[in-house]
Amino acid sequence: MAKPIPTQQLMVLAFIVAHPGVIQRNIVDLIGRKAATVSVMLKNMEKQGLITRQIPSDNSRNKKIFVTDEGRKLTERFKETRQKC
Repeated sequence: MAKPIPTQQLMVLAFIVAHPGVIQRNIVDLIGRKAATVSVMLKNMEKQGLITRQIPSDNSRNKKIFVTDEGRKLTERFKETRQKC
């Protein structure tokens, strides 16, 4: 059985699905957490295989964040579960 994912991470995943290539600053603004806190969350999500971060050639400071296939499947299951409630 897969490890449960916190609701806040599901919200962030859904945001990234809707805004592919978003940067960390946008997520900080969305959830109102410190940049360091969001950075740790994103690193954990990346380790879990839910997101990838890519460094654009024109700006190495702002990594673009994308949802992986596994992350997309998780958000779809979450949506289906919410619709059943």
